[in-house]
Amino acid sequence: MNSFLSTTVDRDLALFLIESAATFVSAPVESALKPVLFDIEIDPSSSRNVKPFADISSQSYFQTEKEVLFMIGSVFKIEKVTEVVDDRGTGSWTINLLLCSSKEHQLEQLVSYLNDKITKYKPKFIAIAHLLIDMGEYRKAEKYYQRQLDELGNIDEKNAKTIASCYTGLGTAAHYL
Repeated sequence: MNSFLSTTVDRDLALFLIESAATFVSAPVESALKPVLFDIEIDPSSSRNVKPFADISSQSYFQTEKEVLFMIGSVFKIEKVTEVVDDRGTGSWTINLLLCSSKEHQLEQLVSYLNDKITKYKPKFIAIAHLLIDMGEYRKAEKYYQRQLDELGNIDEKNAKTIASCYTGLGTAAHYL
């Protein structure tokens, strides 16, 4: 998490808030945006190895909200994602998260892989595009390769490798589309 995360331990309040937010979503955007409830589990045995979090209800303007604040850099593992449809046919999602340490083995491997993948390529748009290819997001990758080409402008000897990498990536994306 790259910002503070404000939560509540009051499930009914959380459901009320996401339902309230859903009513403000305009109709054309409605299909793209859905309310999400994050159900966060904290394993007491691993709480020493995670970023700090605290019940800040007593300092909150709305003390009845039972607010818990998670520190910047908190890491959550997605355990389960469930679609919930109510009586009116309105859909929302519940995402079960587990607060975990950034030192967990799988996470360290992923961070290492991403760092290697991104730092391997000098132009960052190419790095992002390559990651998108790995994720199967071929249309998005095309946009980043094209953006890199647009940024380069002139074709000359000093940027020939970058241009070749962009066109190779565009070819890969086109192959899978």
